[in-house]
Amino acid sequence: MDRDIVLMDQRGTGESEALCSNMGAELFEILRQDINYEAEYDAAKSLFFDCKEILESKKVNLAGYSSTENAVDFEELRTLFGYNKWNLLGTSYGSRLGLTIMRNFPNSIRSAVFTGFVAPESNYIEDFVQNFENALFAVLEKCKEDEDCNSRYPYMKNRLLKTLKNLESDPMCLA
Repeated sequence: MDRDIVLMDQRGTGESEALCSNMGAELFEILRQDINYEAEYDAAKSLFFDCKEILESKKVNLAGYSSTENAVDFEELRTLFGYNKWNLLGTSYGSRLGLTIMRNFPNSIRSAVFTGFVAPESNYIEDFVQNFENALFAVLEKCKEDEDCNSRYPYMKNRLLKTLKNLESDPMCLA
């Protein structure tokens, strides 16, 4: 069976009258710097704040730029194209948006596949590092508790922490 692939630039991005269009390049510039997490977070936060000020000065209603509003746009697009139901595929923020679409328009969805999961309830940017650390250490703990995994990868948490410590003093070391 043939399927259409529908791609849509969300409000304020790409070809849909992009707002703060230089932000992506500026974010990558921040990420290229060799700075610690706090400095990186502060720089990104400042960039977002500057964009917000620009948009507010232009009287842009920021309430219209949310996952809920994006979900409404996708539902309107589905209806416009005449699809009874469609399949969703989402990665990273697309998983968050897909879950919002599923929650708000459940009768419109045939199937959904998400990777790089970002839950709608999460504060993705502020909680990113803590969530990553929690997930990583949960995996390491599960391996320690699993006899086969633990025998193949003994002391994995200690080895990881030792490697990270070594990398702080010698970024070119591999052990």
